[in-house]
Amino acid sequence: MSSSSLQDIVCVLGHPVVGDPTQFMMERAFQQAGLDWRFLTCDVAPEQLGDALRGIAALGFRGCQLAMPHGQAAVRELPKLTAVAELCGAVNVATRDDGHLIGDNMLGRGFLAGLRDLTDPQSKRVTLFGAGAAAAALASELILVGIAQLTIVNRTLERAERLAEQLRKQTSIEIVTTAWVGDYAITADTDLVVHATSLNHFDLDARLAVKWPSVSQLVVADISYNPVEPRWMLEVKERGFVRLGGLTTFVNQAALVYQLWTGEPADRDLLRDAAEEFFG
Repeated sequence: MSSSSLQDIVCVLGHPVVGDPTQFMMERAFQQAGLDWRFLTCDVAPEQLGDALRGIAALGFRGCQLAMPHGQAAVRELPKLTAVAELCGAVNVATRDDGHLIGDNMLGRGFLAGLRDLTDPQSKRVTLFGAGAAAAALASELILVGIAQLTIVNRTLERAERLAEQLRKQTSIEIVTTAWVGDYAITADTDLVVHATSLNHFDLDARLAVKWPSVSQLVVADISYNPVEPRWMLEVKERGFVRLGGLTTFVNQAALVYQLWTGEPADRDLLRDAAEEFFG
């Protein structure tokens, strides 16, 4: 353990933030590595986000993670952003450097780490459900690795179109937007389906309003990690599609954040075991 009288402190900010497993996971990793670090879970209302971020920097915290609904608002509150955070317009981790917080986004990289274990996303045709901060982060990373085409499906068409315009500034690939009305029919030429809305967050029985194509080769990913396996993903399993659950992305992202803060690689198996223990 560290002999320093000053402990390194990191935290997660969200609203509400109850049920977030990050503290449990990170402190387990700190303990295994012999790091005398502390992780705090802080419920911060949206109107107090700027004050909270300035306080974290002033108090000398090593950094913080940003949970819902703070990802996009943090872009306006932080003095410096990485290129990835600027591209997707959202922050989910900030690191203290020379007295200031630098905003970054690890969601897309965590997602790709899990996806590459299942398939190479290059040249794939992707259907993305959602147009918020999470969807923007995933779309930006998928475009960077060279997908062939992107369809953004969202309840509010205007929001999907805003995201598409933002993405077209960084790519020449075809980006299509469509309104999510009724059961959306996924086309047979789709290679990858990514669900990036809050539909099934904390809702085991949520139904994904889609019509699945009559194909056997399809990868379906969900970025929500609670519940670990919503019922609609069980339907995906029954159809024989390849699945990427949200917990995998969450664990990969936590591992990337841990390495960003500590400079040491994380034990992903330990982080996943801790997350599964937390969720019971």
